[in-house]
Amino acid sequence: DIAKSAGYVTLFAEEFCYEKSHYVAQDNIFKLDADLLPHKVFCRVAERQLMRKGIKKNKKTPLWKGGGDPLDPCIDGEGSFPKVNVSLNYISSMWDAYHDTPKFAYLNAMAAHIYAEYPKMAQAAEAYDDILSSFLEELLQRDENNNTIIVVRSDHGFQGFHIADYSIQIEAFRPWTEIIVPQKYPGISLEALYQNQDRLVTGHDLYRTLTNLIVGED
Repeated sequence: DIAKSAGYVTLFAEEFCYEKSHYVAQDNIFKLDADLLPHKVFCRVAERQLMRKGIKKNKKTPLWKGGGDPLDPCIDGEGSFPKVNVSLNYISSMWDAYHDTPKFAYLNAMAAHIYAEYPKMAQAAEAYDDILSSFLEELLQRDENNNTIIVVRSDHGFQGFHIADYSIQIEAFRPWTEIIVPQKYPGISLEALYQNQDRLVTGHDLYRTLTNLIVGED
């Protein structure tokens, strides 16, 4: 809402139909007014899966869990269009369509959330790394790369009582964060970023940094 009020075109994306889901607060607990909402693609896919199974949909049907496995890597199963490309393609199209307008995009990826099958989760995360790196490489080659800030952030790591791996325990308390900024960007101090890179940075710090950049404050 801050970005939109400042004149940005906004996008909010989740890689499943989150409507009526208790896993996503945005638009379920508080109103979300983004210009582009790619999750609607997954809602239509979920509806089609219900139709194929002969299940009648009503207003209370939880599409976030009722339309087949939301973590299926492809839209229509193996060999079809990868689901992870839906939102990334939206972002690329957004950059193409609004060349001279400031843009703010948020994407939450689902690749590493196959909690029931740990080997599958690791494979999905590795596959997503390749797709994401190609997307970022293309984004950084655009003309707007000199005034674009990219934040790549993990969440809390794998959750489960049976996980004893030390690296996962560390990630759960210290989410991984990388910020890519142009060398000369108004309002950004590279010296301050370098100084803070080895310090504990919370979501509150990241929020304040991005908010100040959006509204043009130092």
